[in-house]
Amino acid sequence: MPREIPRLPARVAARLLTDAELDSRSAVDAMVVATAVRLGGALVLTSDPDDLARLASNHPGVEIQALR
Repeated sequence: MPREIPRLPARVAARLLTDAELDSRSAVDAMVVATAVRLGGALVLTSDPDDLARLASNHPGVEIQALR
């Protein structure tokens, strides 16, 4: 059964999607970046950094790094 996403992280994620001009296909990426923003910054390792980098572009404490 799906769990409800807390409102504040969901709102942060929605704002990130809007600012990056991305749609709901990037919702999970937006939640990852929103969590990193709420934690005050983080290093996010990913095999697909493009959308994550767009979402985090206004948040210097969130570093997106590609796994190779």
